[in-house]
Amino acid sequence: MNTGELREILAHAGPFATVHLDGSHDTENAAHELELRWRAAREELAEKGADEDTLSAMDNAVRDAPPATGRAGRLLIAAGGEVLLDRALAGPPPAPVTRVGACPYLLPLVELDSGEVPYVAALVDKIGADVRAVDADGVVRTEHSTDGEDHPVHKVRGGGWSHLRMQHNVDETVHRNIRRVAEELARLVDEVGARLLVVAGERQVVAELATELPPRCQEILAEPAGRRENEGADFDRIVTSLAAERARSEQDRVVEEFRAALAADRGLAVQGLAETAAALRSGNAAAVVISDPTLHDAALWTSDEPRSVALSEEELRAVGAEHVDRVRADEALPAAALMVGADLVSAMDMGGDAVPVRDGIGVLLRHRPGATG
Repeated sequence: MNTGELREILAHAGPFATVHLDGSHDTENAAHELELRWRAAREELAEKGADEDTLSAMDNAVRDAPPATGRAGRLLIAAGGEVLLDRALAGPPPAPVTRVGACPYLLPLVELDSGEVPYVAALVDKIGADVRAVDADGVVRTEHSTDGEDHPVHKVRGGGWSHLRMQHNVDETVHRNIRRVAEELARLVDEVGARLLVVAGERQVVAELATELPPRCQEILAEPAGRRENEGADFDRIVTSLAAERARSEQDRVVEEFRAALAADRGLAVQGLAETAAALRSGNAAAVVISDPTLHDAALWTSDEPRSVALSEEELRAVGAEHVDRVRADEALPAAALMVGADLVSAMDMGGDAVPVRDGIGVLLRHRPGATG
């Protein structure tokens, strides 16, 4: 999940207009059907108080976006005449959702998006590499070529001492180029905090490069099959698939850690609305785990100064809040989690089983309440 982008949305002045609808393009008249769905959603947003400038911006976004591929969902968030988020999701919602309020409706991103994983990817050969580095917010931080010496890098037929010397020169040149690429990849891994390093290209070069990488890079290394000539869209697709798989795997580990912490009852996980709100108020939340759709029916109180969330207005007044709003829990809790730097994950594990959580929400804590660090 692009948490940086979402925090920027939360910093924007509301009210926010949100629509989550079926954006599928799997029939001959799909474009017309989407237009009808959007018209109905637009009317609902207007009835709920969305201003005309914001609705017009959403009109343009719906009209100008390229069609989805097959079954898909569409989530748009806008405020102040500006579309702040326009995201295609893996599947359509059971029914359209329209919201206008103090917080944007971010829950579909948790339910249908396994998130972003920072990564570095490289296509390599004897001369150098084409490199891309993507940070935790899904932003491409760099995309460039790293080139070394291009002569001599190919061995020639022949014999005698001069031939052996040329072979040696070729080997040394290729080895220097590989070391240079390894150093650049290690630098980028550190720069973006990469949790995945994908390297493909000429087999011998990839093998030698793997031995040149420092241990921290070897631990996150993935080597898909393929050669440098399979670059472009194919390699992009492979990298995107591996990054999504790594993100799902990491989410599953969070869910299993949360499940184990609840079972062990050692104070490192809590569940329920009151306990979750308390953990978020104190900033003691490593991950917020969302499970049950009954969360949609609850409401909480929020404030901007200090940014807090609670079950009652009195709790917020007690910590010095002056301006408070009553907000739906499925809007307030994801927003609060993002503002304290907690991960947002679905309680559904990779096996398709959901961890049962009281009130549909829980928190994997950073530390036991009362402890430091």
